[in-house]
Amino acid sequence: MRCCNNRGISGDSSTGVLDKLRDEVFDLEPSKVFLLIGTNDLGDGKDPQEVVRNIKQICTLIHNQLPHTKVYVESIYPVNQTVESIMPKGIKQTNEQIRIVNQNLANMTREVSYTYIDLYPKLLDTEGRLDRGYTYDGLHLNTIGYEVVKAELQLVLMN
Repeated sequence: MRCCNNRGISGDSSTGVLDKLRDEVFDLEPSKVFLLIGTNDLGDGKDPQEVVRNIKQICTLIHNQLPHTKVYVESIYPVNQTVESIMPKGIKQTNEQIRIVNQNLANMTREVSYTYIDLYPKLLDTEGRLDRGYTYDGLHLNTIGYEVVKAELQLVLMN
């Protein structure tokens, strides 16, 4: 049984995903697609609404091309700008921007066929930032953070 094809690319953006849909998704004809995209867009200065439009377009194109493929869209993970970052220019995206995108993604499930997975609150500390225990640089998850995500995704798949 073929399991997983990880097509995530470090530093990729929603426009990058749109450009690669044929080779990275359509040609594989997967039964499920898990989409986690948008934080790099925000870090590059894109408006939250543009990020939402691109994600909506990705989901619509997948549904139109592969109507039997189940699409899962993960919320964008929070950031913690108080953690010393290894990012060359620091963390530019804000949790406010991320919450705007996530709220729109949650609402958009009424218009576009996908399952929204809200992981954002599962990764927060008491101050409303990415928990320091889940990150090594305030942006990317460490092993413990990914264990939280893995447990949540497994719950989704069991339902």
